Amino acid sequence: MQKFAFAPAAGTKYGTYLGAIGVDGSAAWVAGSASDTVALKFFTADATLLVTGGSNSADAGKANLTVVPEPGIVVLSVAALLAVMGKARRRQRITAD
Repeated sequence: MQKFAFAPAAGTKYGTYLGAIGVDGSAAWVAGSASDTVALKFFTADATLLVTGGSNSADAGKANLTVVPEPGIVVLSVAALLAVMGKARRRQRITAD
C-alpha cells in the first residue's frame, strides 16, 4: 500500500471519480499497478477551454466530500479546554476565600 507524505487539512473539499470506460480520449479511471503510466483526461459538458463540451456532467467535476478532523485532535482539544476551565474555576475559589 502506498503512503502519502501529506494529509489534507480539516475542511478541505475533495471528490472521487471512477470511470471504467475512458471517455474524451482518456484512459479508464480505475486503479492500476504502481508501474502503470496512463493519460487521464476529465472534461465536463460545460468545458470551453481545451475542448468544447466533454462527456461528463458539470456536477461530476465538483468536489462533494469534506475532510473531517481526526478524532484524536478533537479529544485533545476538548481535554485542553476542560483543563483550562478547571484551573480557572480553582483560581476563582482561591480568590473568593
